[in-house]
Amino acid sequence: MDIHENRANAIKLLARLILAGRGAGIEFDLTTIEGGMLHNAIPREAFAGLRGAEGSLERFNDVLEECTSEFMGEFGKIDPDLAIEITAGSVDAEVLTDDLATRLIDALVAVPHGVLAMSRDVPGLVETSNNLAVVAFTDAAIQITTSTRSSVMPALRAMTAQIRAGFELAGARVVDEGGYPGWAPDSDSHLLKTGKQAFQDAFNR
Repeated sequence: MDIHENRANAIKLLARLILAGRGAGIEFDLTTIEGGMLHNAIPREAFAGLRGAEGSLERFNDVLEECTSEFMGEFGKIDPDLAIEITAGSVDAEVLTDDLATRLIDALVAVPHGVLAMSRDVPGLVETSNNLAVVAFTDAAIQITTSTRSSVMPALRAMTAQIRAGFELAGARVVDEGGYPGWAPDSDSHLLKTGKQAFQDAFNR
């Protein structure tokens, strides 16, 4: 229900932070990135495991400080408690190859999230939106779940095609499962006019 508020998505912010670290020239390996629980809920938390050379922690903390300032500039009014933390420790897990890590982070940064179009018929109604909902590591794969909705079927098909194309460019296998059909509002509906008139007759407003 909060998609219209354009709240922060923890997965998107974490991917942007990792991308910024890479852009700053910090050398590190990615062991995992996970977040979100439900396809229809904006992820509140996300976590990543990084393994870097000596001195990389201090440099990443500098990137974190800069990114946190930028994120608060974007989302501070709607998500004032937004917080990002780096915890130092030992990492003995297997790491992703550089190629896979790059394709994964780029895909998470690129996938659209939030309100993509507002209705031209009903003021304030979100017409088309997408939620980057879940990233999960399993023994067999990295699974990314998105949830796309629209009241206009052509827009829904176009957005799912865009998301499919982006992930396939990153080398992912894309599967469409279920979904909600588009149901464009009809402001000239006879039933709507009858209901409005009945309400006005009953309540004089």
